[in-house]
Amino acid sequence: MINAIDLKNRLHGQIEAVLLHLLPNGKKMGKEWKVGGLSGEPGESLGVVLTGAKIGVWKDFATDETGDILDLWKAVRDLGFREMFDEACRFVGLTNVEPMRKKEKPPTPEVAKLPMRGSRVHEYLQGRGLGDQVLIKYRVRTLHHAGSPDWIAWSLHDWEDDRLLEVKATHIDLNEKHKKQIWSTPPYHTLFGWWTVKDTDRAVCITEGEIDCLSVDQMMPGIPVLSMPSGVSNLEWIENDYDRLNMFERIYVLTDSDKPGEECAQKIAHRLGLARTYRVKIPNLAGCKDANDILMRAADLEENEINAAYWINEAQTYAPETIREAKSLARAMKNILARQNSNEKATFVFPSINFNIRDGETTILSGYPFGGKSNLLYQILLHEMEHNDERVLVGSYEINSEEIAFEMARMRYGKGMTPENIDQVCEWLNDRCFFLTPDDPVSIDDLWRDMDYAAARYGCTRFAFDSLHFIVPKDEYVFQDDFVRKLHRKTKSMDVATILIAHAGIKSKGVDRIPGLGDVGGSDGVVKPVDNGITMWRNFEKKQAIDEAGGSPSDSILNMPDAVFSIWKQRVTGVERNYNLWFDPERKLFRDTFHNPMKSETGQKEIF
Repeated sequence: MINAIDLKNRLHGQIEAVLLHLLPNGKKMGKEWKVGGLSGEPGESLGVVLTGAKIGVWKDFATDETGDILDLWKAVRDLGFREMFDEACRFVGLTNVEPMRKKEKPPTPEVAKLPMRGSRVHEYLQGRGLGDQVLIKYRVRTLHHAGSPDWIAWSLHDWEDDRLLEVKATHIDLNEKHKKQIWSTPPYHTLFGWWTVKDTDRAVCITEGEIDCLSVDQMMPGIPVLSMPSGVSNLEWIENDYDRLNMFERIYVLTDSDKPGEECAQKIAHRLGLARTYRVKIPNLAGCKDANDILMRAADLEENEINAAYWINEAQTYAPETIREAKSLARAMKNILARQNSNEKATFVFPSINFNIRDGETTILSGYPFGGKSNLLYQILLHEMEHNDERVLVGSYEINSEEIAFEMARMRYGKGMTPENIDQVCEWLNDRCFFLTPDDPVSIDDLWRDMDYAAARYGCTRFAFDSLHFIVPKDEYVFQDDFVRKLHRKTKSMDVATILIAHAGIKSKGVDRIPGLGDVGGSDGVVKPVDNGITMWRNFEKKQAIDEAGGSPSDSILNMPDAVFSIWKQRVTGVERNYNLWFDPERKLFRDTFHNPMKSETGQKEIF
């Protein structure tokens, strides 16, 4: 993913070019860049460090202003953090991932929030140990709803312009089933408390709920504190708040100490970056499961037990260590077990085929030119989005993004597709499918960053690239081996699934032969690290027979398969065999049962 740390490193790597861009009237003097001030006039009042541990640090001795390279960009351009971040990213060439459309924010809700003072809500929150100062800071109010005035109103605001986006309310009493009562205006998932963050902040603490957020803030952590909008059950706020989250170099996650809290913290760390995400754990005290429990027992506890800054100082990242104990491998081993067990479920696009797209696995999809590889790929990705609830990043170095989306639409509506159908498909794909705009020439390092970005910002778990020989030229065998090996390792470390198209070479035996492991074009080493190898083979003999029969092919010809799905490697199950497929030319997709193109198939089950 791309965050403040990544951007700073990229800017530091070309520091002189950055300063020439921002302050072209400056000049290099020893180990500093000297200029008259933030307006860029000639002089020596402002200095920027060019090397060493303090690279990018600047100070204007005329005004005593100081900061890092990001602060300098903001100050020179007079921009907010978001605008600065986007502009600086463009300068260093990040990123190639394009969403189909930016998610729209809801209109400002019209809800009458009331003051708390003297209410049951006020008494309740005071009983939870929360003082008036923190209640005012976080804009806590009451709400009269469903005949009761005893709702706590939490306001969720836009981090860009502080506009109210959602009002979420929780009742101070449980319902008859002893469950928490929650109500809200139409939701827009964003972190609670953004107005407390300044553009100069480089660290933040994120809690599981609003009361914990206020509790931690009252215990003086020394950094802004925000709350997830829906507890551990929904992480959609990451996508909506991603641009703002980029500003932080350290993100401290304080969720409950139970299993859901720990699993949520790990998911956040993988989305926002293992190196900058820290897991905060509250003191292990009997009866205390969250920060508010600690606050309510403050009078009986030691200073370090009620000092949130101390908790944060003790936080640890999830970044893997080079040398690890066996017990630290447990989570990864459980992931392997889950991947193996997932094969027992019919989750593949063709239920009759003993194959699956599994997290942590790399698959090579091979075949001859014009053999249906791309069609099969799009069909697999559509199925993963619809039936397995996965999000997809697809990057083609042969086909434009709009053509890929059009082919997916064709699989849904067939040749009779209308402009209205295209709108419907784009609406459906919008939060599920993202497209990579390729570099020319291809930068492998940027490709890795784009994968991180798509996984972090959009939650992508399925990655597809078409094709190997457009990423690494077909005669550069050493680089092909290195790329596939690194792709395999990255797929496992991200716990996602990757499909890489690699063309098969047409050898002396011709296209009437189904290619296998030894026919993948390029080096022999590209097939070694991958978990799965499949081939899509088109039955040119059937096509020829139909052409020769004119408009009246026999049933024996029509019953011939149009293609063969061949599995030549599957590490988890060991299954290696061929399966027949039939092609639907109306919708340009494959089926695992006989399809007669001469007959209408209206009313059949849709792909999505």
